[in-house]
Amino acid sequence: MTGQQTAILTAEVAAPKLDRNLLVSYNADGSRIASYPSIDSGAGTSRLWDATTRKEIAVLAKWQDKTAPVEFSPDGKRVVAVSGENVYLGDTVKGLQSGLLGPHVKGVWFLAYSPDGKRIASADLENASHDIHLWDGESGKQVAVLRGHTAEVNALLFSPDGLRLVSGSRFPDNTARLWDAATGGPLAVLTGHKNEINTVAFSPDGKRLATTSSDQTARLWDSNTGQVLFTLGGHTDRVRHVLFSPNGTRIVTASDDATLRLWKAETGELIGVLRGHGDACDPYCPPTFTPDGSRLVSGSKDGTVHIWDMSLVERNGILQGHESYVYDVAFSPNGEQVASAAWDGTARLWDATRGRQTGRLNHAGKGIVYSVAYSRDGRRLATRELDKNITLWDVASQKPVHNWQFPTSGHGPRASLHPVGTLLAAGSTEGPVQLWDVATGQEAARLEGHDKDVVDVVFSPDGGLLATAGIDGTVRLWDHFDAI
Repeated sequence: MTGQQTAILTAEVAAPKLDRNLLVSYNADGSRIASYPSIDSGAGTSRLWDATTRKEIAVLAKWQDKTAPVEFSPDGKRVVAVSGENVYLGDTVKGLQSGLLGPHVKGVWFLAYSPDGKRIASADLENASHDIHLWDGESGKQVAVLRGHTAEVNALLFSPDGLRLVSGSRFPDNTARLWDAATGGPLAVLTGHKNEINTVAFSPDGKRLATTSSDQTARLWDSNTGQVLFTLGGHTDRVRHVLFSPNGTRIVTASDDATLRLWKAETGELIGVLRGHGDACDPYCPPTFTPDGSRLVSGSKDGTVHIWDMSLVERNGILQGHESYVYDVAFSPNGEQVASAAWDGTARLWDATRGRQTGRLNHAGKGIVYSVAYSRDGRRLATRELDKNITLWDVASQKPVHNWQFPTSGHGPRASLHPVGTLLAAGSTEGPVQLWDVATGQEAARLEGHDKDVVDVVFSPDGGLLATAGIDGTVRLWDHFDAI
């Protein structure tokens, strides 16, 4: 590994004295890079780059106000750049704009790619007709305008096979609607909820659809006919989340009434009520299954994390110890341990089987710990704090391997783990990008080139390249990270 800089991707500054925070992302095979200003950076330009030649392929969009992130199609051959009233569709192979998706009346509220990349759906923001637009994923031509909702669209999701699209709407519409993803034709109107639709979810095989609502219920539907199969009732406050188990046999609903409920997906039968939390779940932090579906982890505003055994339908343990809001939780790769992050400035480790605390990771700073992430082998844990620290921990000894304080503002620097888990890359406000050996915690390289804040770093899918973006208006590529 040399960490040699191979290119500087220089972008224009859209306005005098404007330092833009550039973000970057790779497509699926790592052959293309997209750079775009962050949502709070004001005017800017979204650009497409060739990761091999390090040359700009195309300008995707240029705006005088806020820009939305760039998204690649599932196969990486198309890219959409969303901003304001328009969605631009570009060909990542030839670098040609292949379509203009819009304009939308007051901007784009929701955007969804079908899993096969054949369709793109977008929902208007604050449009009196509450339109949904369906676009050809290759040509960018509008296939249809989907009309019928009488309130803002609050959810938009393609089925796993990409053949159907479901949309959910706010009060007083309170309906979900199924559409033919090929033609945009209406398939069914899902009526019955008495308040707004909050979330939607397809079963893994796509045959069933679940909706949640502020009417304190969830409903299970046949996604082919749109017929309601079961009403999942019993919650005493709005239902925020619904998820299917990995094998699709069970459904979990989470509510602001501080409970979760477990259901049989085949019959809608209630298996059990999971009580123990003292406060509502967070609307942006849904419960999570282990990969094999045997256990469920949930966090709450009451400062606790709970682990639930799905086969026994009882809590393995209340992970109680945090003194304030639990912000993030994660299972170790083998599912035997849970890490949690909280606003009390600590990360904690828990035995996922017995539910007892096995470690408390006290941070040197006094900021909120808002993120935890395991290495692929589960031997290391990275935590991020609002006081600008990134700490790498040895899970076995529960001791810090390395702590780096970044002189930056906001939520601290972005960091990226190498795909094989051997390197941690992080930027700073002083320009250099630093690489750390995950096993030893030692600095592996210092990449000089940026002369201002480095706000984003990301490894390519194969780990051979590192892309860094700074407010100096450049994206830089570094190579030889595969020789580790």
